[in-house]
Amino acid sequence: MNKETEIQKEVQYALASRPDVRVWRNTVGTAWMGPCVNIGGKMYIKPVRKIVFGLCPGSADLIGFKSVTITKDMVGKKAAVFLGVEVKQPGEKAKNIQDDWLKMVREFGGIGVVAYNKEVEI
Repeated sequence: MNKETEIQKEVQYALASRPDVRVWRNTVGTAWMGPCVNIGGKMYIKPVRKIVFGLCPGSADLIGFKSVTITKDMVGKKAAVFLGVEVKQPGEKAKNIQDDWLKMVREFGGIGVVAYNKEVEI
């Protein structure tokens, strides 16, 4: 297991232990699928279909929400605020596409942060 994966699990467990937060792993990528055909001892996918998974390129490693209590006209009611946590090893920086995604989340009123350890502040 690489260092970033270890940090990610620590962050996910730390956030999951909080009563006001729920997070899930957001794996982003591309795969190919279809029926497998054995031709000469080799497996082929035929016909093949491209599958794209995860939110979108640049989206955070962990996504979820934080429960907050609304004040004034909605006193006592709760609202779920979108949460995106990009996990990096100490000394590493988020890529531009990741920074842009976190910035967009914040601009729309969500929480978008980079975490380097389980002590992430949200």
